[in-house]
Amino acid sequence: MGWAHADDINAWWERLPGERYWLDVTHRDDRDELLAAPRGQGRTATSWTHRLITHVRDGDVVFRYDPSQRNITGWRHANGRVEKRDLSWPLAPEHAGNGSAGQRLPSWGIGLREPTWLRTGVSLTEVARVQWDLFPALRDLEDRSGGPLYYPFEMGVRDTTEPLSGYVFKLPAVFVQSFTEFTGALVPVARSPHTRGRSTFPLTVPASSHLSTSR
Repeated sequence: MGWAHADDINAWWERLPGERYWLDVTHRDDRDELLAAPRGQGRTATSWTHRLITHVRDGDVVFRYDPSQRNITGWRHANGRVEKRDLSWPLAPEHAGNGSAGQRLPSWGIGLREPTWLRTGVSLTEVARVQWDLFPALRDLEDRSGGPLYYPFEMGVRDTTEPLSGYVFKLPAVFVQSFTEFTGALVPVARSPHTRGRSTFPLTVPASSHLSTSR
């Protein structure tokens, strides 16, 4: 499942309070300071993988996936607004041994505030086991939203997963709420007269760009 054009981005989270979580899967040296994605060129400039970052807002929670540790290692809060920048990016693996340090590309970027690092990161094995149980809720949200959810991980196997190819992905609140390690990142939802006595966090809200149906 995927949409090729920016106009087709399914901003499902804008209709749901508390859905302010993202995942950075990039390998850039300055990722402590910026959340970023290349703007792309030609037809790729309209791909959601390049444009999704433009929906990140000031104060949103940005989790970090560290490929060297294969863990989600912590989070930061977005600071400011997404702007056009010229940024350095690592070379693709097939060109990494040619002596060049990287390449500068037209990019989208938004600043990040001070980090909260986890004492022990959340591993891909833990992610796989949690999302296995969340699959019905994730599928339900995708069906109700009428489009892709831009979820970052492969699904379909109980004990293993890998991040999908991309830069910035959307994480659903129900995923974040499923890990005690992420309690400090939860975004309160404004209480209304109709929610008195209930939790101030949404309990049944999910996400995914490519939900497997192989279960």
